[in-house]
Amino acid sequence: MASIAPILARMETVFVKVETTMGTAVAGDQAILAENVVIEPTSEFVKRNGVGLYGGNTFPGIVQGRTGKCSFSTELRTSGTQTWDVGLLILLKACGFKTSAGQAINTYSALTDQTTISIDVFRGGVRQSLFGCSGKWKISGKAGQRIMVEFDFQGLYQAMADATSGAFVPASRAPLKFGTGAFTLDGVANKISSFELDSGNVITPRADIGAGLTINVGAQGILHFMVSDYDTRLKIDPEIDNVATFPAESVWLAGTPKVVSFKVGDGTDKITFDMPLVQAMSLPMGERDGIRIYEWEGQCIHSSGNDALKMTVAAAP
Repeated sequence: MASIAPILARMETVFVKVETTMGTAVAGDQAILAENVVIEPTSEFVKRNGVGLYGGNTFPGIVQGRTGKCSFSTELRTSGTQTWDVGLLILLKACGFKTSAGQAINTYSALTDQTTISIDVFRGGVRQSLFGCSGKWKISGKAGQRIMVEFDFQGLYQAMADATSGAFVPASRAPLKFGTGAFTLDGVANKISSFELDSGNVITPRADIGAGLTINVGAQGILHFMVSDYDTRLKIDPEIDNVATFPAESVWLAGTPKVVSFKVGDGTDKITFDMPLVQAMSLPMGERDGIRIYEWEGQCIHSSGNDALKMTVAAAP
């Protein structure tokens, strides 16, 4: 009997692809430079302990559903030619975002504007896959460090299979760092050392009892996953300034939303984050390296519809 080589943890590749029909699996062909990859089934095991002659387990249980999850982090990157990194754009659009004018993407509320993706993870000679995936994300950065995007997808799970990874060639452009750019809250250039943007997506299975018969055999009542709602939030750590310059507390008490805008770049490309209405939810005081700060959190609100958050790639100034 031939010996079986172990599967090494570092030797794994991730590929994704937009599905032509939402919930119909396709083979991933866009490589993703992913870290901390987790992919596993989330199906529920149900015991069948009815009454009978004996104590203990008499009948085999069953596994309900064929659902799974996949999470990983990747870098916030552009192409170097004032467009989004190809793989990153696929992932963001599978989280309820849609390309609008030029290289801008923003949240959209209609299911018809959403896309789903298939995800293939190869480990050694084994493949794990999800399809009909929809997800959520968090973008975060600290001063001087690369900006990371954490993704969390839910989808329909395919059983593991022996398979060989294709050529793994993700885009190699360096990530953007949180260090070259600008930040303003209500027009004031506050000094912050970190930020976190959370899409706050609610991921929902779209039920269809016919899906397992005609489209996704074995799906057991789920056609695909979708974003059914958003609760986009921003966390920052601005320095506490005098009230005349930065009246954070009175604005919070009044419940008045304010404009937030910040940009990050690398001298070639820049990404601008625009939030027309952000309402402070909490602002407890904290300390950062001996400096008093607000641990500020706000909810992003639509101004003219589907514009609670817009992210745009353009040429760096």
